[in-house]
Amino acid sequence: MRYLLLLLLSEALKVAKEHIVHEQEALMKLSNLAIGLYAMESAVIRTEKAVRKNGKENEQLKVNLTELVVDLTMREVRDEATQLINGIATGKKHKALHYELQTVMSDFQYEGTFTKTRRVADSLIESDRYTC
Repeated sequence: MRYLLLLLLSEALKVAKEHIVHEQEALMKLSNLAIGLYAMESAVIRTEKAVRKNGKENEQLKVNLTELVVDLTMREVRDEATQLINGIATGKKHKALHYELQTVMSDFQYEGTFTKTRRVADSLIESDRYTC
């Protein structure tokens, strides 16, 4: 994921050069990519820490929430990256960047989102609270 962010940042800088501060759409997309990356990494690290401390069975809700956060955020990141590529690149560069995006995103599986959401909802209903 970091690779993708750095690649797109590099391309945006090549295109806009010193005028990057005036490229509001590109900067917004890059910011959203960075925020998404941070959110996913933070969720994963916090969940790993909780699992190491308390065991997976005691932190299953956090594991389920983290899987759901990563799943949904990856979809948003893919959409933001696609829009950024479409905005800054043309021709062969456009095609190459889309290929890189597909390569990076192919490692992630978007399976069972409804099931994950349902498990989280069931856990929250069962516990009668809305915190982990």
